Amino acid sequence: FVVSGLGFGSGMTGNLRYGDPVSMSGDLEKEGKRFHARKKRHFRLRDSALYNHRRKGSAPSWTLSVIDARIELDEKTLEVIITMSDGKELVLVCSDLDEAKAWCDALRRASVRKIGSHYGVTGIVGQGSFAEVRLGYDKVSGDNVAIKIMKKNKKDKELMKSVECELNFVQKRIIDPQVVQTYDVFNTK
Repeated sequence: FVVSGLGFGSGMTGNLRYGDPVSMSGDLEKEGKRFHARKKRHFRLRDSALYNHRRKGSAPSWTLSVIDARIELDEKTLEVIITMSDGKELVLVCSDLDEAKAWCDALRRASVRKIGSHYGVTGIVGQGSFAEVRLGYDKVSGDNVAIKIMKKNKKDKELMKSVECELNFVQKRIIDPQVVQTYDVFNTK
């Protein structure tokens, strides 16, 4: 989700209203499904989406939304336990306590970072080939905003290139009277 102001040149700084998206990556062990043997995998956390890679630089083999997940840390075993709202668990094993605490903190922040906590949606403005724009409002300030919901389909390479290009532009946080100001970015999947 990308939330942008309806007006031009709001005079805001380049900071996002409700903080930067959570971001972390590293090699961790996880228990395999079939033989329950621990396997080293590369994990990336981008906002509330956790990506599992067989190795760093490879395509993700799966993605998990950690929104509303319960995150626990077992300091003795260095396990970070992610319990989803449906009861399913994912156990990640860290190499040391500092790493385990850092992952636990990042996952806890990611699990509560929801667009609905900060913005309300009131209607639809338009729809394009890879996104739809909805009318909304900031729940704290009452400001009217446009909420751009970008669809991500990893199988559609052209679509993903367009999404990546737009996200790279948003990350530049350009402040100009001719550019709609980005207030927040939420990644849910």
